[in-house]
Amino acid sequence: MERKRARYEQIDFYFNPEKEVDKYYAEIDTAYRGLKAEVERFLAYEFPKRSYKRKTNSNRRLPEKMRQRNEIVKRVMKEKNLRLGPASKYVKEHGLWN
Repeated sequence: MERKRARYEQIDFYFNPEKEVDKYYAEIDTAYRGLKAEVERFLAYEFPKRSYKRKTNSNRRLPEKMRQRNEIVKRVMKEKNLRLGPASKYVKEHGLWN
């Protein structure tokens, strides 16, 4: 005759804590995604994205001294194979301008 299992043994047999935890996290994740979507909809309605165009004045002309220095830096960049920052520093250190 087969022995009847105790109630707690039956429960332990069917209870899988990892599966229960996974279910719990899945519920939390679903709730979080729903809440996140609600917040994003609210923010999109309350604070619509605006595209601000930067106003540029292409007609602006640089002063003569700045143009001269820029030409010197440009030439140093080409000759010494430097980038803008190091070329500007080279011009300043070696007194090629002013």
